[in-house]
Amino acid sequence: MTQPYYQDEAVTIYHGDCREIVPTLGRFDAVVTDPPYGVDFDYAGYDDTHDAWAALMEDIIPKLKKAAPFVVMPAGDRMALRQMYIDHSPDWIIAWFKGSPGTRSPIGFNSWEPHLTWGKPYKAMHDAFQTRCGFELKGHPCPKPLAWAMWLVQRAAPHGGTVLDPFAGSGTTGRAAKDLGRKAVLIELEERYCEIAANRMAQGVLDFGGIEPSTERLTGRDQLTADGTQHAAGQEDAESSETVP
Repeated sequence: MTQPYYQDEAVTIYHGDCREIVPTLGRFDAVVTDPPYGVDFDYAGYDDTHDAWAALMEDIIPKLKKAAPFVVMPAGDRMALRQMYIDHSPDWIIAWFKGSPGTRSPIGFNSWEPHLTWGKPYKAMHDAFQTRCGFELKGHPCPKPLAWAMWLVQRAAPHGGTVLDPFAGSGTTGRAAKDLGRKAVLIELEERYCEIAANRMAQGVLDFGGIEPSTERLTGRDQLTADGTQHAAGQEDAESSETVP
């Protein structure tokens, strides 16, 4: 079995190919990940072509579905979304409203990103959420904001549970899990990104005084005004004691 590149009480990082490592690791509470999109991003150690992406998804998605009862990941571009529905038939879509970072869509600007899901999380969750875009360029060409990972991890796995991120990048999912009182197993192909992630994991955990930190969300009862800003309906959720506004 591959030896950990980094390990502490909450997070383990493996340096290697997730297609080889995931089957050796057993089961997790959830998979929360952000794989390559096949759109020619300039990754170190990986050729981000559409064909490479298709081969990667064909291999890894069945393994991830065996590894956890719930899997969530961004769909990628429109071509990838169509191919995912043909080849891997997700159970649902979660909409991440991120505002418009300047990317285009066929009708103008793109303000949301579809996330595909397989299986069910440990408790009911909404299928739309909002966080600030706020990309943190930590030596990786396509990082997700920490708030994005916090929202998904908090709802995908219970407190004390373990999430798997087979495309760890700069370690955002692991950082969120650690701050939220979860555990994480991260896998990353490129060693320089493993080093970035390890340095992030080595930082201390924020002290929230035993209170689950709040994460932003956008639910079906919230409204978007014409200019794209959020207007909350003001009604609190009653999903569980861990639910946050």
